[in-house]
Amino acid sequence: MRSFIITAVGLAAAAVLIATPGPDLRGDGPKGDSQAELKKLQGLWMHVPGGIKQQDGGQVVRGPARDGPCFFIWGDKLIWLDKEGKPSGEEETVTLDPAADPKRIKFTKKGERGKEHVLREGIYEATADVWTIHIALAGKPVPKRFLELNKPVEGVDGCEWLVGRCKIQGK
Repeated sequence: MRSFIITAVGLAAAAVLIATPGPDLRGDGPKGDSQAELKKLQGLWMHVPGGIKQQDGGQVVRGPARDGPCFFIWGDKLIWLDKEGKPSGEEETVTLDPAADPKRIKFTKKGERGKEHVLREGIYEATADVWTIHIALAGKPVPKRFLELNKPVEGVDGCEWLVGRCKIQGK
């Protein structure tokens, strides 16, 4: 049922987004171009609960779970969806630095008086269908490398997000 709802909402959202003028995201810019990188990430995604969390040299592995929260990337906005596949009202701005090594990502939100505050920062790598994000733990610096299973490394504290693209049925 959830697959059907996400499919229906995804089709409706795609129709609205195609008909609505949006940011210029041709994606044909030079290497390290954040707009080109954002273009690759446009669409419907599902955060798969699971992955690795490392803190103070210890690792916790969380097994993947089904039906994690979904979100939609449109332009530089991350729009969280509720369980029915509708926008939840929670929206974040995504800022990428694809020229950094490793590539960096920052999630921000406007707070009181329009002041932007950072929700999460980390590093990422992405393909057409999979997005791995290593988020820094609160109060810790942005990681300089990705977590590796059973290989805790000092100074690499963080939490790994596993994200998969949601395919619209029939495509």
